[in-house]
Parts: sequence; structure tokens; C-alpha cells
Amino acid sequence: MWDAYLNGIRNHIPNAGVVFDRFHIMKLKNKAIEKVRWAEQKTNKDLKKTRFIWLKNPKNLTEKQAEKLCCLKKYDLNTARAYHIKLALARFWDIEDSKESEVYLKKWYFWATHSRLLYFFTVLKYCAKHLFSTPLSLTLTFYMIILLISM
Repeated sequence: MWDAYLNGIRNHIPNAGVVFDRFHIMKLKNKAIEKVRWAEQKTNKDLKKTRFIWLKNPKNLTEKQAEKLCCLKKYDLNTARAYHIKLALARFWDIEDSKESEVYLKKWYFWATHSRLLYFFTVLKYCAKHLFSTPLSLTLTFYMIILLISM
């Protein structure tokens, strides 16, 4: 969400809780993966024409794409690390227990912040600034989203 939008909410509706949904969080992660891949493909030509392999849900990959992904993941690629960070965040949404989800998210955040992937820092800074500083805890907010989605 834009800073202007968030500031407007805080100024005009100070008691409102802002919910960051799965779609927008994962969209930020996909943007970061794309930037990592784009930078890395300058030195590794094998990454050319693989954009959608990294952005797609693994379940939705064609057989050819799945094979290509399997081959690429064998290399020590920053793009592969970014992809795994994204998949780990996606698994967060499957956790139903709020305590477990809080522990998982803290571990994921630590791993992601220590990944040394430059483009992820922008997303992580955004998460830290907006999500961890909201009146509701991050876990409670995400848990509420999960409950709303499952209704």
C-alpha cells in the first residue's frame, strides 16, 4: 500500500486497523524476485526467459517449466534463494495456529533479512515499517486475513 494512503488512514481514521492482504504482500515479493533475477541474468544467461518460472505458483508450472526450474535450482543462484524465501512466506498463510504463525513469521523474517539479497531489503523495510508497527500485531492481522479469506 502507498504511504500516502496509509498516512491518510492514520490522519482521518486514527482507530482503524489496516489489513495487508496476501495478494499485496506476495506481489511485493514477486517484484523483488524479478529484480534479483533481472540483475543476475546479466551475468548468467541461463536465467534469460525464465521470468514466469520464478513468479508462478509451483503447482501451476508446466512440465517443461518444472524441469527448467529443477535444473536452475541446482546452481547457487540469488534468484533461487529469493524464490525459496518467497515460497517460505507463502507457507505462512497455511498456518492456522496464531502462536505457531508468529514464531514462523519471526523465523522467516530473520532468514529473509540475513539473505543478503539487495532487492529484498526494500520489501523487508516496508514490512518492518508498516506491518510491525501497526497497533495490532502482525500475526493477529495476518490471522484475521486468513479467517476472512476462508469464509
